[in-house]
Amino acid sequence: MRTKPSLEEQLRELEHRLIPHKASQSELRKYYLKGHESYKAGNLDGAIEQFKMVIQSHPRHFNASDPDVLHGAYLGLISCLIKKQDFIGAEDALKKMNDLYPQDDRSHFILGVLFIEQKRYDEAIIVMQKGLKVNQADSVALRYLGLAYIRKGNIEDAVRRTPLFGTYQ
Repeated sequence: MRTKPSLEEQLRELEHRLIPHKASQSELRKYYLKGHESYKAGNLDGAIEQFKMVIQSHPRHFNASDPDVLHGAYLGLISCLIKKQDFIGAEDALKKMNDLYPQDDRSHFILGVLFIEQKRYDEAIIVMQKGLKVNQADSVALRYLGLAYIRKGNIEDAVRRTPLFGTYQ
């Protein structure tokens, strides 16, 4: 049976939550794993809180020894926000992730799909093209790029600029 934390422990936890700090690698990993556990359990708000703790506490301004934790926290946060249909929050997180990881084609792709769903086709096309500069062989991104052109009403560009689009069903 778990005992109630002391007042001192509660104050430390509150301070820790409210004041951004450079967390240790083990703390970051703990928040990250708790976020994934919360997500799997369907507790999106709890997952969002944990992923935000990683993002706010990560020492990203110097060479972090575990950059994958920050990257994973962004992906987890974005997944939660999209699932909650907080598209503005997801877009903000994706843009920050694109700034931190410009070579990550997935973040460009997810943002492009988000724009397509919001009928923001010009923005979707621009973001998808940036992602395809990183990974030109991404057939799924090429198909979504073609879809953005088609939904925009430009079938010729869909066929001409996305060679794999003809195989999309």
